[in-house]
Amino acid sequence: MRTIIQRPEIDVDAPDAIEEIYQALVANNADIVIDDDGALIWTHDAHFWDLEAHAALTHCLPRYMRFSRNDKYVDVPKRLGKEFVEWALSEGKFNQEYRGPCPRCHAAKRR
Repeated sequence: MRTIIQRPEIDVDAPDAIEEIYQALVANNADIVIDDDGALIWTHDAHFWDLEAHAALTHCLPRYMRFSRNDKYVDVPKRLGKEFVEWALSEGKFNQEYRGPCPRCHAAKRR
């Protein structure tokens, strides 16, 4: 059975945008942890995504929320994504777990 994700709208200029991003991720049970190397990792489609990379953030965050500025939808702003990762790591907002090697990457290497 497929879970329907509720995608709240985040105003990128709002003073509490970082907290709203966090709340949207938690509400939708996003699989995000701090791995044993201290990186913020999102698991999706059997692949580990390091959220410190902007490409991973632009893939992850829009799955759980929409971003807007002046009532128009916009892409994930790099600045906001970076601030979110720094905030989440400094505040310890996600559980710390050992994730080991990425299952998808590991399987590709074995072929």
